[in-house]
Amino acid sequence: MHSAPSSIYIHIPFCRSKCSYCDFFSVPEKGALPDSYISALCNNIAFRSRQFNVQSFDTVYIGGGTPSLLSQDQLSRILEAVRKAAPLSPGAEITMEANPADITGELLAFLDSAGVNRLSTGIQSVDQKVLAALGRRSDAERVEHALKLLETEWLSKGHRLSLDLIAGLPDLSDEAFERGVARVIATGADHVSLYALMIEEGTRLEKEVRNGSVSYSDETNDRQWLKGCDMLVSAGYAQYEVSNFARPGFESRHNSVYWHMQNYLGTGAGGAGTVDAYRWTEVADIRAFTTWWNGPDSLNALSAEKTCEPPADVEHLDEETREFEFLMMGFRLLEGVSAHEYERRFGKNLEKRLGALFSDWQHRGLARTYSSSDGDLRYAMTADGILLLNQFLEALL
Repeated sequence: MHSAPSSIYIHIPFCRSKCSYCDFFSVPEKGALPDSYISALCNNIAFRSRQFNVQSFDTVYIGGGTPSLLSQDQLSRILEAVRKAAPLSPGAEITMEANPADITGELLAFLDSAGVNRLSTGIQSVDQKVLAALGRRSDAERVEHALKLLETEWLSKGHRLSLDLIAGLPDLSDEAFERGVARVIATGADHVSLYALMIEEGTRLEKEVRNGSVSYSDETNDRQWLKGCDMLVSAGYAQYEVSNFARPGFESRHNSVYWHMQNYLGTGAGGAGTVDAYRWTEVADIRAFTTWWNGPDSLNALSAEKTCEPPADVEHLDEETREFEFLMMGFRLLEGVSAHEYERRFGKNLEKRLGALFSDWQHRGLARTYSSSDGDLRYAMTADGILLLNQFLEALL
């Protein structure tokens, strides 16, 4: 019997124009996503919530493309669908992603009134040359304007804010990178995600690095990321996950659901969810998603008149896969993996599972064991070891 999810991810896909380097998609104007998609999404939320017997939502995360481009009416309908599917827990964390280009006083006032209490905003850089090269909709002036609004009209109301930065971007000098980190710290944001640039095969960036038209250095990438980490820690942020830093008590509750391998719903075209061994990804094609979830099969499923299988890619995870994912996600956290929880889930001894590999890393100062405040034995990477996490996981396979 599964544990009912109490978290929901709502995917808002946008797919008209591409970011030059990341091949992420965005839409340059409001109203690009039709109301018919919102209707389908609301049906999708209702069905998945009932399918897995959701009793309440503790975290809600609206992300994917650029949700801040949705109209106020569309956002209101989505949030109402969530509340109709299951009540929100007291103090529920409700996060929405927002592009700096979309942040206005009007938007922030609306989100405040709608119950959104946490924003996640991808600043990436404050350097104009870098932003232009990335094809971002925000220039440096617009980013600065957004940060000031977030300071005066969001954080001042006691709401939460997470800002993203990327180290190692093409043409990003050390001085410009450090200026970006300092500016993010100065906002008073309670959470920062600091990523090292990942060059994905097949992207425009990968091709330009390969042919030499874009200057990129692994050494610069690593140096900037480590410097950013030092700056954040010195400013009072604690690194609690590979790429995430938070002031004490302000860790992302929603993302922690993923890292602790807890159950969660995934909704919206391309949205993925996992409940125990059942993992699904909703059909990514917006037209197919909209047609099915607004059609007769969806109505039959919602009314429980017939058993209808929604259009989704479904995977039934075997025990070996679930066990490795639990370790992989757990070791991303500085708190590490609970020996008690591992044994409860998989009926095995964690020390035996990790074996000589963990002992070797421990002797090298790259891993540690410790007792948590509740007396649980935990196995974790050290701050140095987590930088080499991929090597550890490859050896653990």
